[in-house]
Amino acid sequence: MSAYNKSAILKYIEEALAETYAQLRAKGFSMESFQTGITFPVAESYVTVAQMAVEGEAIAAISVGGALFTVYVLNIPQQAPACMMPKPEEMVCQ
Repeated sequence: MSAYNKSAILKYIEEALAETYAQLRAKGFSMESFQTGITFPVAESYVTVAQMAVEGEAIAAISVGGALFTVYVLNIPQQAPACMMPKPEEMVCQ
């Protein structure tokens, strides 16, 4: 139950599988049964697409003292701190 409450992707998978199974049992093997089951978690607001997208981008989740920290990889150029940058007068070409 803990993973269900902490992970949007795991919640989606559990709800989609359960609903798909229920639809197949009730209505038989059809494309409509699969479509209803797969869309159920988002349609019924168990999870949002945004929650799953954010979680899908995360590379790690760390729980410390009840607080959940998520680790991401950002593809942005880094700039050196000002104290490490050369002074303009030191950047003279000879």
